[in-house]
Amino acid sequence: MIQSCPRCKPCLTEMNRTELVEAYIDCVLDNMSTKDLMRIVGDQMEENLFHYTDDELISEISEHYPELLEDTEPVWPTEVTEPA
Repeated sequence: MIQSCPRCKPCLTEMNRTELVEAYIDCVLDNMSTKDLMRIVGDQMEENLFHYTDDELISEISEHYPELLEDTEPVWPTEVTEPA
């Protein structure tokens, strides 16, 4: 599986590196709880969506969950009220 390179350091070929990475991922995932998996996926999605422009984000959401964009309250106040 792992070949020896000069100076007796183990090295990975492209194929066995890919297989090793896949096996490692499988082991890690098999030992995770559903809660941990959901947290990791959520964190990764948040990281990806953070880099979207507003237009890209709205497009992505409208394609999959358009109801999230319906009847939304504005983020800013519609009226400015003077303190009493």
